[in-house]
Amino acid sequence: MEGTGVDHAHIKLVPMHGTENLKRGEWKQVFSGKEFWTDKYEGWISSESGPMVDLKELKKLASEIKKSYEDKNQNTKN
Repeated sequence: MEGTGVDHAHIKLVPMHGTENLKRGEWKQVFSGKEFWTDKYEGWISSESGPMVDLKELKKLASEIKKSYEDKNQNTKN
C-alpha cells in the first residue's frame, strides 16, 4: 500500500503467474532472471531480483540488530 500524506491508499494487485505450487502449500523460490536495484523509492515496486548482498555484511548487520535488541531488553528488565 502507498499513499502517505493524504488520507487515501493505492492498492496494487499483482498477478502471480506460474505459482501453482502455492495452491498446494509448497514454497519455491522464483528468480526473474533480471536484476534491478534503486537506492530510493521510485513510486513503484518490482519483483525483479536485486544484487546479492555480501554475506559477511549481512551477518554483521544481523549481529548488530540482535545485540541492540538484547541491550534494549536488558534495560527494560532493570
